[in-house]
Amino acid sequence: MSTTISRKHYTWMRALGITAIVCVFLLFTFIMVESSLDSTASAALTQNFYDLFRPVYEQVEEAPDAIYVRGLALSAPGYKSTNRLFPGDSVQLTVNYQPSGADPEAYYFDFVDQDGNPIPVEERTATIDENGLVTFTDISTLQGVKIRAYLVSNPEIYSNIITLYSYGIERPTEDTEFTFSLIDSNDKVHGTEENPLTVGRRMYLTINNDDYRCSLFDVTSSDDSIAEYKGGVIVATGVGTATFTATLDLGDLHWQYTFDVVTKGKPSSGGGGGSTDTPDDDIVDAIIVPETITGPTSIDIMAGDIVDITKCNLVFYPEGCETTVATIPNENDAAQVTEHGVIGKDTGTIEMRVVSEYDDSVSFTIIVNVHTPAVEYIDILTDSNVSIYGGIRLKAYVGPKYADDEVVWSVVNGNGIIDEEGKLQPKRLGTVVIRATSVENPNIYTEKTLDVEVFDDFATFVRKIMGHFSLFAVLGFGFLAVFYFLAKRKYLAPLFAVLSGIGSALFSEFLQMFAEGRFAHMIDVMVDSLGATFGIGIGMVLIGVVCGVWRALSYDSFRKVAVAYRSLNFMNIFRSKATLNMFFSADVYTRETAENSPAESTPSPIPPEPDDITTDLDE
Repeated sequence: MSTTISRKHYTWMRALGITAIVCVFLLFTFIMVESSLDSTASAALTQNFYDLFRPVYEQVEEAPDAIYVRGLALSAPGYKSTNRLFPGDSVQLTVNYQPSGADPEAYYFDFVDQDGNPIPVEERTATIDENGLVTFTDISTLQGVKIRAYLVSNPEIYSNIITLYSYGIERPTEDTEFTFSLIDSNDKVHGTEENPLTVGRRMYLTINNDDYRCSLFDVTSSDDSIAEYKGGVIVATGVGTATFTATLDLGDLHWQYTFDVVTKGKPSSGGGGGSTDTPDDDIVDAIIVPETITGPTSIDIMAGDIVDITKCNLVFYPEGCETTVATIPNENDAAQVTEHGVIGKDTGTIEMRVVSEYDDSVSFTIIVNVHTPAVEYIDILTDSNVSIYGGIRLKAYVGPKYADDEVVWSVVNGNGIIDEEGKLQPKRLGTVVIRATSVENPNIYTEKTLDVEVFDDFATFVRKIMGHFSLFAVLGFGFLAVFYFLAKRKYLAPLFAVLSGIGSALFSEFLQMFAEGRFAHMIDVMVDSLGATFGIGIGMVLIGVVCGVWRALSYDSFRKVAVAYRSLNFMNIFRSKATLNMFFSADVYTRETAENSPAESTPSPIPPEPDDITTDLDE
């Protein structure tokens, strides 16, 4: 039999072998560099893969566990109590679920009083649709509406109360005329220049005989040392004339009026022949100003409660004096004091200073003690599965809202560790049971069973399967190609490739030990090694199929390539041209003859042709 070793075939095999070495070296370098990246850079690289493959994975990704609604938070974005609203105007309410991320559930709205009791339909001055759009309807007096949201499935779960105010009058038009008057304590109406005030006295300001509330306008005085405006009341503070400006802006409509208020000095006592600046008959007894305010020295509220100052049972002296008061706004960690009252936030105390709107020097201080409600339940907010790779940070929702939310974490069954912040790191595939126990009341706790899986989310899937596993599969395929081309004993190529894949996986994890924010995991070594082995297996199957088909279709061509392939190894792939010429003239010829001829056969002294070497083998 004649065996021909073609220089052309050998050159092709040599080029393929060098290409395999270069590709494997580049891929190996890329993997090791990626393993050396810190957690931020690695996360950015993962995100690129995530965005690329997300549409495919979404079709099979399981939905997360449901997080049940434990509370509702009602708000009116953009609305302020100073907003000028009229019948026909609307305010949009929004509802947020608690805890954050809870699965949406149906809810409904209802009108309530200060204590949360429903208001009969006939007494309501507004309507609200299912989407939370409140529309004011009543045309009467200024009044507020209080609204609360309830969960349909469980009305015991409801929101805070929100209060909305509107003017119970028709919206002014460009033809609306306004007149300003003063009213004394006997409800007698005076023109602004009639029966002038004396220093220390005050009168109500009215608009159109009290058809419009004065709070509709922004009123300012030209000289507060003569007369000043305080919440609907004009107070004479000195002798002279003060010009008041009343301004109202309603979108494209704008009104501005000015009027003068003349004030005179206080009358003399009349005794001792003294004179008076103003006759007694001209004195207007407008308002009885409070001299003292008393009430409870302290009140107790729960965090989350809203206490209106009018509910604090204040007592005013003298009898019949004005009782309009405000609070001095301030805030600390325990509560927030607003102009209308106090809002509890957390355990602690805060001072609420109440002052008369007619005399700032008349005040009263109440100590507000804020308490947190007792813990009633605990929810663990997480899915039922966790990855063994990075673990998961658990979050506990302690109810009711504002209760002490401090919990103690523990693993009660399964193999894993959990720190005081709720960071769980499983140690073995299977299940692990975790417990969150209330610090305030250890008798209240909740448990949750988590399935420990290889992948718990798409990001882990991308990083491990689309990243590590697939890259190592390609690397394993490359290792197989290199050793098949260049190992002297070709049958050991799969073993060499597997050992190289495992070694690369170990070295990759070793590098991660020195990357900031990253850690080495034996499970990663397993995944990477399995990926390399998978690539090697695919390579062996492909090589077997290609060689089998090639041999069946063209045995002669296959035989020539096979001879060149068997002649290639690490010892000669990088030899020079001169050395290859010697190799073709002697080494291959001698080896092929020795392997295929009887013992007495000797190599021919005649050198081969430049392109091919032919050996005649005795059968």
